[in-house]
Amino acid sequence: MEVQGATTAARVKQNLLANNSPLYGPELDEVSEQAVEEYRLHIKGVKNSFPGFVYEYQADEKDQNEVANDLARMLRIRYKSDAPRRPPRVILLGPPGSGRSTQAKIISRRFGLVHICTRTLIKQEILKKPDLAQVIAKCMKEGQLVPESVVIPLIEQRLKESDCRVNGWVLDGFPQTEAQINLLKSLRIRPSLVCLFEQPEQESLRRLQHRKVDPDTGIIYDMDMSPPTEEGVADRLIPLPEDNEAVVKARLQHYISQQHHIEEAYKDMLFTVQADQPIEQVTEVISDVILNPIF
Repeated sequence: MEVQGATTAARVKQNLLANNSPLYGPELDEVSEQAVEEYRLHIKGVKNSFPGFVYEYQADEKDQNEVANDLARMLRIRYKSDAPRRPPRVILLGPPGSGRSTQAKIISRRFGLVHICTRTLIKQEILKKPDLAQVIAKCMKEGQLVPESVVIPLIEQRLKESDCRVNGWVLDGFPQTEAQINLLKSLRIRPSLVCLFEQPEQESLRRLQHRKVDPDTGIIYDMDMSPPTEEGVADRLIPLPEDNEAVVKARLQHYISQQHHIEEAYKDMLFTVQADQPIEQVTEVISDVILNPIF
């Protein structure tokens, strides 16, 4: 709370006199001015220690009741900041082609969170255990989920790592089944936000028809929204096997069949996101809920 120096000193004197201070004359002036100087000295340290959290309020020519009312009104307002006060634990779930992984990457970078992607973890596991490649390829070809005996231990191990506990995380596409939900419960992991992406089936099909992968790097491109810019890359891109229309429809049906488990488990922190919007718009909606929790 800021007031001009002379006004502050005058108010200090006024308060001292109101409390029957034995001081008077030059001695009262000196004590009042000294109190103001001490405040100015200490407030600099407060501002340096808590940058971005100090709100300066001009209290000149305002009585105590007016100041109290203004402060009460300010406390009811939620101010936006550049980062959440606590590391969020965010789950992003949605049907195939809803842009969930794209948003997970953006949100994790924006807030400094760990991006936990089941696809990435599985790829890393295949490098350690090549025999898994055939099992996983068969699942993807048929539109089935990767066996929980593979996925669950990978997610459990990753969530227990220190960077997740310190920085918070974005869990991309997990949990999708009741068993996976129960894993998080058994680990006593309670997300701060669960975003459920929604979009029409035809939009999922349309988006995935325009998705291709670079067989050399494994990078996936949306040929509508973010095609490759490097020369020669577009020529070697191929469709993903799991983006075949019949496979996508199978994946959609499986997702829909499990959705009620998700809605029931996370009903107290569930936020629905309309995914058939521009990427930037979806990002802002999610960011706003992270910064200004509604649960």
